[in-house]
Amino acid sequence: MSRSSFLLKHLLFISLALCLTLVSNAQQLQLSVSDKNHTPVSLASVYIDDKLAGFTDKTGLFSGKERMRERFILRIESLGFEPFAKELLRDTLPPVLNIALADGGMMDNIVVTAGRRAENIATVPSSVTILTGKI
Repeated sequence: MSRSSFLLKHLLFISLALCLTLVSNAQQLQLSVSDKNHTPVSLASVYIDDKLAGFTDKTGLFSGKERMRERFILRIESLGFEPFAKELLRDTLPPVLNIALADGGMMDNIVVTAGRRAENIATVPSSVTILTGKI
């Protein structure tokens, strides 16, 4: 065996080991998000270490292959519910992590109003052309 083929085999082995290490950091994360009555919560935002990972589907499920550190913070937010945040260990995750969101109570009323000043042709900020003839 020549020296160049020996070095090539070792380089290939090191590259393969590095790729396997990088792939092992990405792990399948499966969540089931519901309220206290076990009703699925759709379109809940799922964050991993403050990075948006995605949203739950209409059945309250989230599934994604995410890069997670050994210890990471899972945060889930949805309109009308209290935010959920918890530090988790990557190696101790169950196949499907069930999360029950607490009711956020009643939302305050929101009032949206609009107004417009009276304008005339002399104060309109765009050009106006009056068409009087036929083509």
